[in-house]
Amino acid sequence: MLNSAITKVTLISIIALIVVVITPAQSDFNILIVRTSYNSGSTTGELFVNGKFIAHTLELPWENNRSYISAIPAGKYTAHLRYDKNDKWRLQLDNVPNRTGVQLHIGNYPSQIQGCVLVGDEVFNESNKIEKSGSAYNRLKTEFYGSATPNTTPDKQIQVTIKYNIGRTELVNKTGVVWRHADTNIWLQGPERLENKEYKRDLKYIYIKYRGPNFYFRFPIHGGRSEFANQANGPWTQSDDEFSVFTRNN
Repeated sequence: MLNSAITKVTLISIIALIVVVITPAQSDFNILIVRTSYNSGSTTGELFVNGKFIAHTLELPWENNRSYISAIPAGKYTAHLRYDKNDKWRLQLDNVPNRTGVQLHIGNYPSQIQGCVLVGDEVFNESNKIEKSGSAYNRLKTEFYGSATPNTTPDKQIQVTIKYNIGRTELVNKTGVVWRHADTNIWLQGPERLENKEYKRDLKYIYIKYRGPNFYFRFPIHGGRSEFANQANGPWTQSDDEFSVFTRNN
């Protein structure tokens, strides 16, 4: 009987050990912020979690990493969670050169930050603001926990990479027609480099006011079929021709 009991205990221990060994570790939480637009008032970008586009970002303009008035240097950072703020959940970057307390959080304007990164569903480069920040922030938390109503905190290493686009964003169709993002909210169209104004970006589209009266375009933010309208808020019409399909570069 004793030998049988020992055998059972040993077998259970071996099974438990096997489960521990073969259970996959929880994946790390990798955030990539790509800075796509910058001007004297702000820096805006796109935030990805493990390769998935999650939100837009708003930071201060680059002022040589000067405290309180500059965005932080591009680079790779580890991060940790903080629970002591009013929103009870923050991601804080570690070892930022000559800066402390740099976090990702909710907000709308550069005046609300001193080096932190704001997230949102809609960004307006010309007016230097970001909107629907709360929904973007909740989505970021859900991506971290794997649930909108988590019971536990997963054991994940958090890494935040911040980089600039390798070049200006371009939208190119099959015939080679190019829409090229310039500064702030200006897009240059075609070889004549005709100016058109961007008026916002959301999670799906880049919205551009065509240089003519009462004509608007929207392009899928990471490439696809463009649409047009006579009003800024639509209704939108999609063309079926192949020339309305654009590929995004950068």
